[in-house]
Amino acid sequence: MTTYRISNDVDEDYWTQTKAYRFDFDDQTLVESSSVVGSESSEATIDEVLGLSGSASSGARVAQSLDEGLAESVVSAQIDECLQHMKSQETSVGSKRSPQHVINSLSKGIDIDLHEYKGKEDKLELLDTALHTNEGNAIISVVLHLKRTTKDSIFNYELSRRSLAADHYLFYLRQNKRMTELVDTLSMLGRHEEAAITAYSQAIACRDIDTKVHNLKSCLRNHFTSGGNDCIFWNNYISEQISLLELQLPIESDDRRQEREGHNQLFTQTQRTPLIDLPVLSTLYYCCLFHYCLSENHLASPKAICKAFYLSDQQFVWTALSALAQTRQWLQIDTLFEYKSWLGNKRLKCCIGFDKVVLLLHRNGAPLEVLNKYLQTIDNLDTKFNLAKEMKHLELAIDQEIGKN
Repeated sequence: MTTYRISNDVDEDYWTQTKAYRFDFDDQTLVESSSVVGSESSEATIDEVLGLSGSASSGARVAQSLDEGLAESVVSAQIDECLQHMKSQETSVGSKRSPQHVINSLSKGIDIDLHEYKGKEDKLELLDTALHTNEGNAIISVVLHLKRTTKDSIFNYELSRRSLAADHYLFYLRQNKRMTELVDTLSMLGRHEEAAITAYSQAIACRDIDTKVHNLKSCLRNHFTSGGNDCIFWNNYISEQISLLELQLPIESDDRRQEREGHNQLFTQTQRTPLIDLPVLSTLYYCCLFHYCLSENHLASPKAICKAFYLSDQQFVWTALSALAQTRQWLQIDTLFEYKSWLGNKRLKCCIGFDKVVLLLHRNGAPLEVLNKYLQTIDNLDTKFNLAKEMKHLELAIDQEIGKN
């Protein structure tokens, strides 16, 4: 015998209806009782009431046979079932995954939302798990999450306790050219020398000279004012670099104006290279090339530059000789070597050796009389003869050979 039950979810209005039904065991149908006055007989199979029939016609018959209250109660039951299913899905999604599962996913390149790790200890556990795997992508993902979701003081403290995490974070900052954060993080970690060199590299990378000078002064003030011998060396070096840039700016500005107006013939005879950002010896060479005759109280004077940057006599003589030989200012070369004796006589003296002078002049196409003049100042006869042969000047070589005999 088959038992049929009517759902308890049927709306209360249904049970207060005035219609009465009886069950016919012969054909398994619900039949409206004939005792109800003025009501018409209607029948619906049990399958149709329970919604087991999938046909459109059966659905229509069920809708016609059931009253409005019963239909609403069935829909309400289905909605409740859907809501329960959705709640179970939310619970499943919202449950926190294990740190190892998250790190494994990050290592495989799977994008995972880490915001379910809200507590400090949970975040640190996740970070330590990532460090244990030594997987760079996972480590930097967790470090960045920690950076975004914690106070700077907490982040800095925890990062300083984990050198591997710090190295990955520093590499990330360097690769993404976040130089200010990189310098600050290095300083926070106590890596002051590395922070100073990084700040210096950032300062000199600027193309605008005024901005570069400002950045160098800031770098000098913040990173090179205290420390050991290395810091003192860098302090002096950067200070001189700033002074050199501040010297080059007005010289370059004035030379550009003279070149435009055609006041200096050397600018038309020799191609001028911009002076800005050249090293000190190149700056000296530039000034010897275009401003050799200026007095020492002028910014562009070669002697003034030597004095300002403590250049040696050898550095000055070799640089000036190279510049004067290139521009073929042979008469000016004598001023490099002339000096007065105690008796007031003019003599020639060279701190770099006249043999080097002769070779340099020969390479720049000096006239024979100029070469011979400085060749005669060499005391060693063998050196004279060998130089004359090397320069392939037979007359000079013969003269030197005769002098030997």
